[in-house]
Amino acid sequence: MRKITTTVAALVMAAAMLQVARAERARRVPPSRQSKSGVAVAYAKAYIGGPTLLSYGGKGTTSAAITDSDTNSFVNITFTGKYPKDLTLDEVIVNTPCQSLDYGVANGNVVSATSTQIDVEVYGWVSESGAANGETVFVTLFLGY
Repeated sequence: MRKITTTVAALVMAAAMLQVARAERARRVPPSRQSKSGVAVAYAKAYIGGPTLLSYGGKGTTSAAITDSDTNSFVNITFTGKYPKDLTLDEVIVNTPCQSLDYGVANGNVVSATSTQIDVEVYGWVSESGAANGETVFVTLFLGY
């Protein structure tokens, strides 16, 4: 009797695990073509001290603009284009290096993301002193899933 109970319990556990695995597979959203390609969906070069948008591009991006700034420490760059319809903040991967002669550092943050617009805030400063100094920053956006 004990052997039968153990066998039944094992079978019930196995069936439950299979059901959970099936449910997880059903919930997965297939990756967008843009995220599977590994190509940057948006990129820009901006001079914080201007503020000036020096160049932009990317697969799906049709325009970019500086929408907010402090001429010494940050810029907001808004990319406009065609992005996946169910895009969320967590799916946007931002890379923000800095061009500098004085140990410049940049930090990027995705503020919002929709199927037509991605807004990124980028700060630049000197790593030695922590002082903001109007660096030239680069922003590259990739999509994950």
